[in-house]
Amino acid sequence: DGGASWTKVYTGRSFSVAWDPNNPSKAIFDATSDSGGATTVVNYTTDGGSTWTPSTVDTTFAAALAGHSILAYAKSMSGVVYASVDQNDGEVFKSTDGGQTWTQQAVPTEPASNPQGACAFLCAQGWYANTLWVDPINANHLIVGGLDLFQSIDGGTTWTDCNAPLLALATQERYTQKHGSRRASEGMMDTHALAISAAQPGTV
Repeated sequence: DGGASWTKVYTGRSFSVAWDPNNPSKAIFDATSDSGGATTVVNYTTDGGSTWTPSTVDTTFAAALAGHSILAYAKSMSGVVYASVDQNDGEVFKSTDGGQTWTQQAVPTEPASNPQGACAFLCAQGWYANTLWVDPINANHLIVGGLDLFQSIDGGTTWTDCNAPLLALATQERYTQKHGSRRASEGMMDTHALAISAAQPGTV
């Protein structure tokens, strides 16, 4: 009824809720425990949120703050959903059935020459910086970000490092002075959000 009244369907912590842009009866959210080894379960609904069912992603994390997941539908292809998950410095999952089952994709990873050393895109900061964007006109085009930014044009099979412009920005004097050194400045170029242009959907 447009927000006039509400019914509680879950009690706990959730970082991400996503509604199917092509079907208002379908949605997914991550249910995350606050205690001990945090547990994230991606739940899905096919009846507008009246009932929810756990999907096949059920992962126990070692750290209490772990489990920060970001979920996003691919508008151009029904049933395709991606998840950027705070586990092992960053993992990416894909679903082709609206979030009921998931398959892990390749891990976007920085080489040892990276200012923060070799690590996946979240690099131990996924609890704090984790973002995901899926191209509304191309279901295979997505970008994930945390400490580092990566792009895929084949649905997560391969990844391209997009950090060069950000690292170049970090070398500017106003940033190195603010953070004390170039290395510290590079480490602060983390990504918390991605936005698209309504007029030009491919512009991020």
